[in-house]
This record gives sequence, structure tokens and C-alpha cells, in this order.
Amino acid sequence: MFLWVKTYCQPSMPVAGDIFYFQTDKSPNNKKSPAKGKVKFWDYSYLQSPFITKYKVQSISKKEFFPERANIVMVTAEGEKHFYIVGKKDLSLIGQSSDDPFGFGYRSNISFTNSFKENLSSMKINQVKTEVSETYIEYGLDNIRDFFLKKLPLMPDSIRLNVLITRRNRVDGTGKLFLPDITLNECIRITREETYDYTVDTKVGNYRWTDATELFKDNLAMLPVQNTKVLFYNNKYLLPVLILNMDNSQNVNTADYMVPAKIALLRDKPSGQPSITLYPNPAYTKDIKLEFANIPAGRYTFKMYSLIGNLEKSIPYYINNSKFDTIDISDLKPGIYIYALVDGLGKIIQSKRLTIISP
Repeated sequence: MFLWVKTYCQPSMPVAGDIFYFQTDKSPNNKKSPAKGKVKFWDYSYLQSPFITKYKVQSISKKEFFPERANIVMVTAEGEKHFYIVGKKDLSLIGQSSDDPFGFGYRSNISFTNSFKENLSSMKINQVKTEVSETYIEYGLDNIRDFFLKKLPLMPDSIRLNVLITRRNRVDGTGKLFLPDITLNECIRITREETYDYTVDTKVGNYRWTDATELFKDNLAMLPVQNTKVLFYNNKYLLPVLILNMDNSQNVNTADYMVPAKIALLRDKPSGQPSITLYPNPAYTKDIKLEFANIPAGRYTFKMYSLIGNLEKSIPYYINNSKFDTIDISDLKPGIYIYALVDGLGKIIQSKRLTIISP
């Protein structure tokens, strides 16, 4: 989870009514892991995204799922929720309700036995902070991914995934950080490594939970066993200003970055409206990014035409609300093109212009 605080002195704890703004570059141009040690600067000013995610701070509603010790929740328009314990000096993550981060099910409600401290900007170079917690996630059969169901050796009424999480944060760099809309001095770089150990319990009817780890060992082998992020903190902000999500090869997969409120309010688009965006626009790279949002579930075709009407690209997609892809435009000449998303009946959902400078 990532936040930023709207103050330029000592960061204060979030309260109900606050809104925090972020953008996510789903395929950063530079995928190399950033340098460690004392560096002059890290340049991430090139990050880009057409959409802004708003996290709204709310009081806990006892009518819905929430971890017992949580006293605030941060909610997105898509229904993602992160629950926190707010103290005088610490902000700690105690649970979440979101797409299943372990990939066993589609959605999951998670409550941690021990919270994870999130405000780490006061850590010093080479300092290490290790935390251990557990969570017990119950799944109905209708909430388990199909490829797991096909491999299940038995069909209980419900399944509980037990996860032991070990999180290790290490400060391994200091320097200046360039983001698209702000420059931050005196930032720290933190490598966060998480490891996961799993067991599985099953339940039938009113009987007690039964350990079925051995029966499900082939299924558990498909789940992630570790996760690495690189985070950047600045002492003017409570939580990370930039989070780099690394893949298994330790290359940058996606990047979540802070957006100042004044900038976000200028860029924010009405929520709920179908949107299709190619970027960068004007295009100057071999590959450009294509992102869909708020698209009804179904099959569509992305099409791109020259100004004289020649069809240059035609790519089929199945879209359920959102999708991201990259498109090779190295075969297209510089000029202006029209791109559109067309549904299965041939209806144009949206069309826009793209200018290509030099792919």
C-alpha cells in the first residue's frame, strides 16, 4: 500500500476525509533496478499513466469486513480497501480487501495477526527492519480460480489458505529523486523482500477445519513464494513516494508514484466513463502503451487507421473493465492516425487521434 501526506513539515497521520492520489506506470521504459548507495539522483521523471487512482480515507464501517484493531480504511473507486491502525507515531497495515494478492482466489479479505509498519522514512542507511505475520483466508468454491479447481484432489465446502509472511526492509541507498511532478531531496531507498509459507485447511459441513496441506501440495507449488519491491521515502511524507514492483528477474515490472493534489485535480477524469488511451502521444518510441478502463465485459477489436482510411492495426481483446497492453508501431510512418475500440456488433466505443513522430 502506498500513500502520501499533504504537508511539507512533519508528516501527520491520515484522518477521515483525506484523499491521496497516485498513478501507475504499468510498463516503465527503464526496467533496470535503481542504483544503491549514495547516489546523486534517481530519475523517474519519465513515468506516465493516463489514469489517477484516488484513495479516500474513511472511518471503519462495522457493517462490512474489517480487521478488529483497524481504526481507518482507505478505499478506491474500484472497491480496493486497506485497513490501518493509526497511532501517535505509527501507521500500520493490519489488513486489506482486494483482488487476492496470492492468486489462489479472485478476491480475498485479509486480516494480519501482526501489523506491518508503513511509515519508514526515519530509517537510517543500512538499517534493517524484519516483521513476521500470519493471515488465514477463507474461500468459497466459487471464489477459487478455475485452474486451481481443476487440480483439486477433493471438493470440500470451503478452503482456508494460511500464509506465514516474513517482511524484511533494508535501507540501501540515499539521494535525490525526480518524479514526473515533483523533485524530492534527501530520499532513502528501501529494498522490501517478502517470503510466503503456506498451509491449507479444508472444511465440510459443520465439521472442524482439517489440515490438508499434503493433499494440496501441487496446488501450493503454483503460488508465489517471494515478492520484492523497491521503495523510496522522503521525510516530508508519511509513506512511500515511489514503489517499484520487481519481477522474478529483479527488473521493474510496474511503478506506483505520488501525484501532488493540485496536479491530480487538473488531470482527474470523470469516473465510470469508458476510456481508451495510447501513450506517449505524440509517440516517439518503438512501443507505445495501450490502456482501457471502464469497459463492459466482452470481446472487442482495437483498430488503427491512417488519415486516408487504410487499416494499419487490428487487435482482438477480451476486456473486463480494464486492460493494459503494449503495441509495436515500428512499422508505421510518422504522421497522424485514428485509433478506436469496436465492440462485437461493430459499434465504436471510443475513437481518438495518435501522432507518431519517429517510432
